[in-house]
Amino acid sequence: MRDHLRWMRANGIRFYGMDISGSSGNTVPAIEACLPLLDEVDPSYAKVVRSTLLPLFDYLPVDRTGHAWVAPALQAYMALATGLRHEITARVGSFAERLHAMRVDYAAQASPDRVQKALHCATMARHTDAFMAAMSEGATRTYPGANVRDLAMAETVEWILRREDRIVVTAHNGHIQRSPLWAPPVINDKLTTLGQNLAAALGPELVVIGSAFGGGTLQLHRPLLDGPPGHVEQFTEKVGPFEPHTLDGVLSTFGLPLHLTDLRSTPISFTHVINGGAAQPIEASYDAVVYIDEVTPWHAFPGQ
Repeated sequence: MRDHLRWMRANGIRFYGMDISGSSGNTVPAIEACLPLLDEVDPSYAKVVRSTLLPLFDYLPVDRTGHAWVAPALQAYMALATGLRHEITARVGSFAERLHAMRVDYAAQASPDRVQKALHCATMARHTDAFMAAMSEGATRTYPGANVRDLAMAETVEWILRREDRIVVTAHNGHIQRSPLWAPPVINDKLTTLGQNLAAALGPELVVIGSAFGGGTLQLHRPLLDGPPGHVEQFTEKVGPFEPHTLDGVLSTFGLPLHLTDLRSTPISFTHVINGGAAQPIEASYDAVVYIDEVTPWHAFPGQ
């Protein structure tokens, strides 16, 4: 991966992030990304944002060094009084709406590119807040869930495509698949994915390439029961071989350690795909699949 990133940089390939901020648990980065522009073109409002909006996020955990920091961040948000959560939503919505309403005024004072980036970050702040709000409603919700996160990612990809001729999106199988994400007992509602959103918008221009593997050793994380909130320990788990009703199990019968299969010309019958070490129900979701026979744990560089 490091060599790949160096190659991208050496060849002038632009790189964009597309997810909502703070591992989906923190609206602040999206708001702060807008402030340099506001300091120049709307300084009085920038002061209001700093004095009335950003302090509402003082509930966030101070210790952000844990790999699973988002867990205590979400817990802290859901512990807020209902009125305070609603105030955060109202102020984030007002923030995003003002920036969009002022875009002509802002563009007269700053480059259109800077304004467009700030407008999209403001939209992402609204999406992140909506994701958080949906988490707090989960226990009492009487209607099917909605996948705010994947909608936000899809909007970002479409925004990037207005700036670039073509792009490669790298994400988990569960995001790029063309069918709903459904992984009971963890995800019990069928959620609309990034891939579904992009398929609806892009049609045949979209090519979805999934990944599969025959087995090996996964490196995973689990909470430190006696450690600080959000801190985890790493452990390994051997998995595979997989059942023949899984995509991974079928591809392992090909007898090749590494291959790409075009599912449009090579139909394969399967009902599940391996997600981590578990079989997840799935419908026809990929145009092609890259298969590797064995996975091994990743290795961190010293000090990282």
